[in-house]
Amino acid sequence: MEFPQTHFKYDSSNFRRFLSIQNEVLTSYSQNPRNLLENIEKPAKVYICGMGGSGIAADLLKVYLKEELEIISVRDYSLPVEVKKKDLVILSSYSGNTEEAISCYRHARRIGCQILIHTSGGKLEDIAKQANIPVIYLSKGYPPRCALAASFFLLLRVLEELGIVSKKKDEVDELINFLNKTDFMALSIGLSEKLVGKIPLIYTSVNYGSVAFRWKTQFNENAKTQAFANIFPELNHNELESFKFNKELFHVVILSFDDDISRMKKRMTNTKGALTTNGVSVTELNIKGRKLNKLFSSVLLGDWVSYLLALRLEVDPYPVEVIERFKRSMGPFI
Repeated sequence: MEFPQTHFKYDSSNFRRFLSIQNEVLTSYSQNPRNLLENIEKPAKVYICGMGGSGIAADLLKVYLKEELEIISVRDYSLPVEVKKKDLVILSSYSGNTEEAISCYRHARRIGCQILIHTSGGKLEDIAKQANIPVIYLSKGYPPRCALAASFFLLLRVLEELGIVSKKKDEVDELINFLNKTDFMALSIGLSEKLVGKIPLIYTSVNYGSVAFRWKTQFNENAKTQAFANIFPELNHNELESFKFNKELFHVVILSFDDDISRMKKRMTNTKGALTTNGVSVTELNIKGRKLNKLFSSVLLGDWVSYLLALRLEVDPYPVEVIERFKRSMGPFI
């Protein structure tokens, strides 16, 4: 199946260039932040404070490293009550101006936590200079949601250099090889066509909920359309009952992974059967491989599907004018 070439005229900013992440993976993971971490002691817990794409990077790291390290992703103005002085708090904001991250910085300072800033500039960079806090820099020039790979792999290198997770070079090399030989656009064309005129509902297991959430947010920002995400098994106890009316509005995407437990796979199969019997359109995608490959192949599929859907809907995926207007309406954060 081919994608209509005439639709690319709606991509006025060449947003497509951000969907090939091999260089970001290689460049970010090749950095050596060791000299910036000399005064940071090995922490028991790591808190990563970030919103939007920065928050997603933390969520994916939490999934990837769950067997080695407890990572707490914070999407709020303050840290959880259980945070301790020796814990590491990473303030992650691509712009450096995210007020929730700045607020968490102030909270972390009051507690006396170890602090690391992860940004491309902005107010957080100014704060870091004034307070002599180490900064891990992201390259400028990306929409924040497209800095996911750079953010993920820079943070991974930090955690490796702190000695709190094992080295992942072999897995990263394997991922780059996988990305180089996979045509994600070709894999995404058919689903993007099915989603025209539909509200996407993204379902997956609780272990991969962050992937489903990334799909949801990419439909929101890229295609400017509503989308929703939910997880098994919880959705079987409520949302499954909700398709009596307006079922034609939705298209369910089920993301199944080869390491989902057998009972979870049965839930997915039975849910698909119940939905299709009830007249709801469903696509199931089966994701296989090593954990890092699964995470980024599933994320990239969502990125590509949302991008192609944007063009089918005749909208430019790059600008997020409503979000920017809302930020301005909030006024300065003091």
